Order: sequence, then structure tokens, then C-alpha cells
Amino acid sequence: MSHLGENLATKGYVTVSIDHRDSTYSDKAAFGSTLLNRPIDQRFVIDQMEALEGPLGAIINTNQTGVIGYSMGGYGALIFAGAGVTEASTKYAWGTPAGLLARHQAGSESHAAIVDERVKAVIAIGPWGMNTGFWDATGLAGVKKPLMMMAGSVDDVSIYAAMRKIFEGMVNTNRHLLTFENANHNAAAPMPAPIESWAHSESLGYAPFDHYADAVWDTNRMNNITQHFATAFMDLHLKSDAGKASYLELVTRAADGVISKDDADKELADHTHWQGFAPRTAAGLTFETLDAGK
Repeated sequence: MSHLGENLATKGYVTVSIDHRDSTYSDKAAFGSTLLNRPIDQRFVIDQMEALEGPLGAIINTNQTGVIGYSMGGYGALIFAGAGVTEASTKYAWGTPAGLLARHQAGSESHAAIVDERVKAVIAIGPWGMNTGFWDATGLAGVKKPLMMMAGSVDDVSIYAAMRKIFEGMVNTNRHLLTFENANHNAAAPMPAPIESWAHSESLGYAPFDHYADAVWDTNRMNNITQHFATAFMDLHLKSDAGKASYLELVTRAADGVISKDDADKELADHTHWQGFAPRTAAGLTFETLDAGK
């Protein structure tokens, strides 16, 4: 996700990317470690950023922090945002051993302690977990931070229908769902795949390109769209830039937007084309918003 971090840095944000131990290509280990440690890692990194000194430390304000996670990072971000996991998920034979995942169980003191008041906004892209029973209505109701989700409508890893249940179940916060129509799990987040990734890998059993690319959407276009919405969302909640709200107040289906302007290029009352998108460039996208209590 370097493209997103670099883009946000150009807008005045200090950004940091985490190499999650046990979860990278070079040190992939037991999946249970990932399940337990993602939100813990996120909290740890914020603490380390707050402790920095020197020129970088001087420009960091951890009291205005945003967290962005993709796939398992999205899973961790949801827990970090307040979505405590179910009791059943703490007992999966293939999950975290010895009941350790109970640390993140909904209603527990340990889970309440990891929710960080310094975090003012969260973006979860293709978040994994609802598809295998990690949350229920009680757990999702624990999210009280502004949250945006991004997903592909044919995601067969995190399962789009399951992600919609996450979106609908976070009834105690204002939230958004950006959907890339006909995109799979690689929607929105992955960086453009380097040419070295195109060759078949004997160790993986497939070309690494498949871990980055989408069969329908151009990666650069997805990246640009992600950067656009991440900027508007973070500016609104971290910089209190109320002017960015209009970029998130959209007709649900971009294709239904209408361009209506007068001869001076001023928008008329019936203009509903998505703000920030040139004509014809928002095709294939939907954007939904639900307010707390709905």
C-alpha cells in the first residue's frame, strides 16, 4: 500500500507502514499469530510514533490518527476500532491457540483497553473475518469511530455479502461503503505489480501477480480512486476540513449521477455527478452511507 501512504504524505500526513511479523512473504508463520497480533501491532506502532523525537517527532500529532488496513489489516483495524470478536472465534482449531484470541472478545476488559482514543478515523479495505464468524451484532455494535469500507462486489476471499453485513452491523457509528463493481479481493488496495511478479513462482504455486492484480479493474485506476476517497475521509475527520464532506455526499450509483450546469459551468440544483470525478470516470462504482442508529 505504498502508493496510498506516499499520496497521503503529500497532503501533509505522517504515514507509517507496518511489516507485521509472521505475516509477510519472508516470515509467514501460523495464521493464529496474525489473528491475535494485527490490532496489537497497530496500537504498538502508534505508541512508537508518539515516542519519536527529532524533526519527525516534532511534526507528529498522534491525537489525530487514522488507521487504514487491507484484508487481514482490515480485520485488525475493525478490532482496533471497537469490533470485539465472538466467543466462537476464539475456539477455532485452526485459529489462535490456547484461547488467546479472547483478548479481543467483545465485552472483555482487554478488548476495551486496546480501543485507542487517539484514533479518529478508520478505513477497512476488503476486511476479512465476517465470512468465518468473527463478529456478530454485539461485536460490530462496539465500533463508534467514523469508518469507511472499500470492497469488490465479487470478492471471494472476504466475501462481499459478509462485508456488507459488517457495514450494516456497525449501527453505532457513521460509516461508508465504496464498492468496485465486479472487482475481486484485490480491489482498491494493492500496489501495481512489478514485472518480476509476472513469472510463475514454484514456492507459491502461482504467479505473485495474482496476489496484486484484479481481472477486471486497472490497478492504477483503483489506486487513484482509493487515494481520492481516503484523502476526503481523513481530511474530514483528522483535519476537521468540513469542505471535504461534499466528496462523501453522493448519489449511490455513480452511473446514475447527472451532470447539470449552466453556461458559466455552475452546478444546478439537479446536478448529482460525483464530486471530484471528471465526466465518465466514475463508472463501475457505488458509494453508500449509513448514519449511527441505522
